[in-house]
Amino acid sequence: MPSPIEFDRTTIQHLAELARLHLPADRLPVLRQRLQRLVDAFGALGELPLPNADQQGGQPGEPQAALVLRPDVPLPPLSPEQALANAPQQAAGAFVVPRVVDA
Repeated sequence: MPSPIEFDRTTIQHLAELARLHLPADRLPVLRQRLQRLVDAFGALGELPLPNADQQGGQPGEPQAALVLRPDVPLPPLSPEQALANAPQQAAGAFVVPRVVDA
């Protein structure tokens, strides 16, 4: 089955731009091939014969499995020190992140 998505040079460059990646021109064919293989692999999952795929588990003829959720119990919020404990960068009690919006 042919892939529903075909990656061309323009698409690869656009994805790299969105991800803020610099890709040398000689790496584009390799990346295109890898992305295509990944998309094709996920597409192949749709071809698997899955009886009763709309049910949440169980075998054909068995009742649908119940969805069990834990109770929603509010917990106390993290302290600023706990929230920032694993931050790669912090300043003035806040996370430091790259700017994503150009002024």
